[in-house]
Amino acid sequence: MAEHMQLATEEGQEMLLEEIPESPSAKPRHWYLAGAGLALLVVLGVAAKVVYRSPETLLQSKNFDINTVQEWEQIPGIDQVVEHAKTLELKQPLRNLNDLFYESQPEELPWIRTECVIDVVQGAAYLGQAVVFLYKAIKYDGIRCPDNSPAGCAASIAGFITSVTWIASYLSFAANACGAAVNSGALCAGDW
Repeated sequence: MAEHMQLATEEGQEMLLEEIPESPSAKPRHWYLAGAGLALLVVLGVAAKVVYRSPETLLQSKNFDINTVQEWEQIPGIDQVVEHAKTLELKQPLRNLNDLFYESQPEELPWIRTECVIDVVQGAAYLGQAVVFLYKAIKYDGIRCPDNSPAGCAASIAGFITSVTWIASYLSFAANACGAAVNSGALCAGDW
């Protein structure tokens, strides 16, 4: 039985090694599919070009120059755009912009005014500290720049620069808190 199995496997190997001739009429199907897909893409592209005309081509076809428009009502087709916009539903209710004004939040107003005072006081305190560091860098014996200690000089200069940075930050926060409404530019500058 073992000899019969060995003979069968040898015959199977010989059959696998034989080349099977291809018939001349057999062509790969994947090339047909690729060609059909490419033709479909071309047809869809041409159809999309015919159906969709860009606004620029619409304006050019009527000999209309967009640079001559003085007001937005003169743009061709704007009435249809406005009517379509009126039919759209809101995804969320419109925001009440009164919350940007501090007077509209009477329960928050004392805290905001307190922040205003604190920011101004902190700015003034850092102004004093900047003057002290500048004095130490210029006239203070032992750490005067650059005659005495380089490390002391560096500490004085770094302290001065840091104090000026804190002054800018606190004055930006004061510009927001001391105003009548939220000043996002001042908040951004203070956080920077």
